[in-house]
Amino acid sequence: MKSTIAAVVLAIATVAAGGFAWQTRQSLEGTKAALAGATAQLDKANTDLKALQAEATTLRKQATEQKMAAEQLQADLNAARQFIEAERLTTARLREDLAKAMTRATPGARPTAAQTLPSGMVPMLAPQPPMQVRIAPGGGATAVGVPMPAR
Repeated sequence: MKSTIAAVVLAIATVAAGGFAWQTRQSLEGTKAALAGATAQLDKANTDLKALQAEATTLRKQATEQKMAAEQLQADLNAARQFIEAERLTTARLREDLAKAMTRATPGARPTAAQTLPSGMVPMLAPQPPMQVRIAPGGGATAVGVPMPAR
């Protein structure tokens, strides 16, 4: 009886050990599958990260180029403003010189209509009508400098 009890206990222990081993193996297989899924996601994330890093580098370069272009445009704008201001001052000085010269040339004369025009208004000639071109009768058109076959 002792041997039977020992055999039963030994059989139960063997079945329990086998069940534990089977359960551990199942758990290990599940863990391996989860690890493979996580590895695939990590690889995909790394690929996406590399693509995003390349895109970020490109965008940084473009931003730097645009910033340099904007700075150049700002410098050009400032130069244009200074040029226009210098031209205004020069024009004002020339108008004053012209007015002084006109008053010296004719001390008692009244200013003409052209002198009293507001600044920016300059008298202009009327546009000429277009000329009409006609072909002489009987001659027709002849090309000059172009070889022609003999008649």
